[in-house]
Amino acid sequence: MKQNSSKPYLEISAEFEIPGKENGLLVQPRILARTVNVERGIVTILDDRISVTAAQAVTLPSHATASGKKLTITAERFYEDLAQLNPGLPAKLRAFVGKLEALKIAPEFGTSSLILRWRPSDDIAWNLGSIVKDGKVWTELVHPQADAVGLLSLSQEFVTNLAAIVPGAYVKKTSAKSWHADKDGTYIYVSDLLAHEDKWLEALRSFTWKANEAIARAS
Repeated sequence: MKQNSSKPYLEISAEFEIPGKENGLLVQPRILARTVNVERGIVTILDDRISVTAAQAVTLPSHATASGKKLTITAERFYEDLAQLNPGLPAKLRAFVGKLEALKIAPEFGTSSLILRWRPSDDIAWNLGSIVKDGKVWTELVHPQADAVGLLSLSQEFVTNLAAIVPGAYVKKTSAKSWHADKDGTYIYVSDLLAHEDKWLEALRSFTWKANEAIARAS
């Protein structure tokens, strides 16, 4: 078979006889490599006749189903998007997230982000940072959660510590309950924090320890 750089290179992976048709074969190819994407279609075999119909595309709102419910991004899709920013980021972030298990912080995927969810008890589920698929880190949601139990100053201290990790970063104070670490007019990036992951880990450890102590005293 001649090779053509503009077409996929194929290898036959299976052959099926077509019932009632002499010497009729249906060949299933296996693509070894390709440079051209082939659109999906529906293959129908009826009375020894084969027809291919283009599948209808249904456009839904971003992160929504036909019922209107939001869809969460999968871990695979999130890390694929993150790899577009830097191929080494997914492995580094996965390794860091693995270290958070001891702090009872686990990854949870939202519509377009990885959420660092702290669950020290059944009635506490705080967002300690949303890592968006474009690499930015949001921390605003920790403040109303902390404020609900009288710990707003602690969440503000936490964000201040995060900003101190990244050279050139600062705390942007839109309101008392929406502090976040900012740099060059936008949010800090997860790559900035992973460059100093030991300090990031310590900031999380300090916050969770102090929050646990304060909650225990109040109960």
